[in-house]
Amino acid sequence: MLKNYLLVAFRSLSRQSGITALNVGGLAIGLAACFLLVLFVQHELSFDTQHPLADQTYRLTFGAKEVGGWMGDDPETRSANIPAGWKTVLTDALPADIADYIRLGYRSPYLSVDGESRSVGGFAFADPSILTTFDLPLVVGDPATALDDPQSVLLTESSAAEWFGDEDPIGKTIRYSDQSDLTVTGVLRDLPTNQHLRLSYLTPLSFMLPTPEQQEDMTNWNYQTYLVLAPGTEEADVEARILDVWETQFGEGESVNEIYADLQPVTSLHFATKTYGMSPVRDQRYVWAFSIIAALILAIACINFMNLATARATKRAKEVGVRKSIGAGRGQLIGQFLGESVLQCVLALGLALVLASIARPHFTNLVGGDLDLAFTPSIVALLVGIGLLTGVLAGSYPAFYLSAFRPARVLKGEVARGRSATALRKGLIVAQFAVTVFLLVATGTVWMQLSYMQGQSLGFDQEQVVFAFGAPPIWEQYEAFEQAALGDSRVQTMTRAGGIPGRVWTSRGYRWATDVPEETDGSGLATVFGDPTYLETFGLTLIDGRDFSAEIASDETDAYIINEKAAEVMGYDLAAGESPVGTMFRAWDREPGAVIGVVEDFHYASLHHAIEPVVINLSPDWYGQLAFRLAPGDVSGAVAHLADTWATFAPGYEFDYVFLDDDFGRHYADEARLGTLFAVFAGLAVFVACLGLLGLAAYASAQRTKEIGVRKVLGASVPGLVALLSREFVTLVAVAFAVAVPVAWWFMQRWLAEFAYRIELGPLVFIGAGAAALTLALVTVATQAYRTAAADPIKALRYE
Repeated sequence: MLKNYLLVAFRSLSRQSGITALNVGGLAIGLAACFLLVLFVQHELSFDTQHPLADQTYRLTFGAKEVGGWMGDDPETRSANIPAGWKTVLTDALPADIADYIRLGYRSPYLSVDGESRSVGGFAFADPSILTTFDLPLVVGDPATALDDPQSVLLTESSAAEWFGDEDPIGKTIRYSDQSDLTVTGVLRDLPTNQHLRLSYLTPLSFMLPTPEQQEDMTNWNYQTYLVLAPGTEEADVEARILDVWETQFGEGESVNEIYADLQPVTSLHFATKTYGMSPVRDQRYVWAFSIIAALILAIACINFMNLATARATKRAKEVGVRKSIGAGRGQLIGQFLGESVLQCVLALGLALVLASIARPHFTNLVGGDLDLAFTPSIVALLVGIGLLTGVLAGSYPAFYLSAFRPARVLKGEVARGRSATALRKGLIVAQFAVTVFLLVATGTVWMQLSYMQGQSLGFDQEQVVFAFGAPPIWEQYEAFEQAALGDSRVQTMTRAGGIPGRVWTSRGYRWATDVPEETDGSGLATVFGDPTYLETFGLTLIDGRDFSAEIASDETDAYIINEKAAEVMGYDLAAGESPVGTMFRAWDREPGAVIGVVEDFHYASLHHAIEPVVINLSPDWYGQLAFRLAPGDVSGAVAHLADTWATFAPGYEFDYVFLDDDFGRHYADEARLGTLFAVFAGLAVFVACLGLLGLAAYASAQRTKEIGVRKVLGASVPGLVALLSREFVTLVAVAFAVAVPVAWWFMQRWLAEFAYRIELGPLVFIGAGAAALTLALVTVATQAYRTAAADPIKALRYE
């Protein structure tokens, strides 16, 4: 019986090889796209689930309850930067609730081995228990003792190979910024891409904070902080008790009525887009968007399958009638037709896995470049399951539809067209093109928003500015280096900085006087450390007061420049002529100083966020970057001059520079990838939909062969016949457009609402998407219709 079913299936599929190819090809493309997106979604949702204490580990953050508070205009925005001293305070106050407390910070120093120096990223320092809290297995070394020595360092496998090749790195010495020697005590396995930690080097926190006073400091908010809660402890209770500690520490300046504590589960950190911290994040909406796209493309492929199967049902009506008349039961017929469906799906599944494997490297580059999207056995099993389930679901309606034919009627030739089947096919075409229009609208909206953000004025001049992390020899002879660098007219200005636009990660506590002299107000505000040429180099506009001056020694300790937003937080109405210049102002770790100037608001973070209060002050101890403004014209020559000057003053240290506009553009990488992915998959959706439309147009034309022959004999023109054959499909696409527009508008309005600065969603993107879908559908149908209409009418009248 099974052999007979397979034989019939192969005969049926080979007899209509064109339709079979369209079915299998369309389904394979849909499945391949779905498989790639499933790989991506699975990777994103698996973030930080591998840590041994993942269900007990939280990152501590603070936020402001009120709009306009110390964290700006979004009360959902949190800061993940916490002072180092909170460890002592919290573990003393909550000894039964906190099982462990881990502080983590990052630097981008210069490292040297045997005279070879280079700037590195991912240099982390943390409390030693990070090795047991997170999934950081040592390939070589003992995790219990590897970070006991403050001068120890762990390298990942890749970093060890980069510095030492095939040599055993244990016991080797690495020099840190020409200041300290670190001894390699272990090698970490390379971190998987599905965890939020991004480290290539790890030293104990005591290396960066060697004294008890530094480890108990409560003023510099620079450390990501993780709490491991004791089993059975509720995070809400801990958050409430942390606020009690806050009130004890800072009650005179900021009460618990103004701030909130938020313990973020470590498994959610990858999607914590409204947290200021150092961890890379992805907007979770993109993950769900890709999930929806995967489902929609697969749905389009399934719709093709069902449409073409039901369309050719009349071709097999007599076969069903004969089978039933000689005793075949409906269950046997359902099994036969489902088997044919699954057979096609198996062919499509094999082709889809091949296509997905070929496309995977390119897809990986599109979504991030460093993601490990591997076809593991469990993933392959999942994908095969999706493919087989697709075959069963897509073939279910045709199977039940065909098996329901009544033998007496079909043998008399009375089942030529079924109204229900025709209505279903039309409905499915509408659904297909509604999805297509939706994806086209989404693509257009994403690219318009991205273009808008890239074209917005940032409040600073990012063009022709390059920056690099300063090498130790440069800092030691900065004045001579500055003179040499500026000796070429192609370099206009240069500045030292601890935080440049797009890389401002530090916040600090500040206080200022109020109307009541006995009281003070205070806030944690974003902080930039600059020098007297910072404003000039980055093109910031001073609107009140004066700039820093190298001639005024007290500027290094007593002077502050703030932005308009900070002035607003302090209670000054600049529009009404009020000025904060001269107001007493101080960082919590400094003696009282004063505001000396106000700059126009500028975007020190991306346009995803509203402009927040920021303070600029001089602090040589915190300088990390050197920035250069280049004159228009010979930019490459200016960069070559800087590289030569750098090599003269810091031999062995590479000039690892970045253009500021390129660096700031990385903030929009997700939008750029999303736009590209939408474009690619919208294109696939259109292609698969047009494949199905081509098959249906061919079927419809074949059904009307005699009618077309008669019309041509009676004088109908080819253009008129093409219009006749195309009219129904064009109408269905127009209906699809009407269905898709309100849905697309609602979804894209919600997406845009997450941006602090966004476009207005006008009619242009909808008209463009509808015109594109209609044009493609019309070309597809008209091509097939023309072939039929241009055929010899004599052959058409002899048809069958």
